[in-house]
Amino acid sequence: MNIGKIQKILNAEYLTGDAWKDRKIWSAGGGEVMDDILKPAAKDCVFLTGLTHVEVIRRSIDAGVGCIVFVRGKKIEKDAIDLAAENQLPLLSTSYPLFVACGHLYMSGLMGFEESW
Repeated sequence: MNIGKIQKILNAEYLTGDAWKDRKIWSAGGGEVMDDILKPAAKDCVFLTGLTHVEVIRRSIDAGVGCIVFVRGKKIEKDAIDLAAENQLPLLSTSYPLFVACGHLYMSGLMGFEESW
């Protein structure tokens, strides 16, 4: 699945990275705990979270995350958006809660972390 399809499924807006909408995403995971994005399967995944601080961006870049979707319409700090843009990490924002957003992606065929191991 590519980021453009994820954006449509979640009725999300691009915060940065619409130029990378064709990037392939192989799995998805969501959480409010930073360790969730450090799993080996996080490479080229979409990470769904309500955490909005810049550390989420830094840790996601280190883990090789392919895209971050911020849930519940959370507002993101400008320095976090700038860091993501510098590192070609697409950021999306959706009004869906975490559970619903993950469910929509799963029902559309995107596997979770554990299924992709």
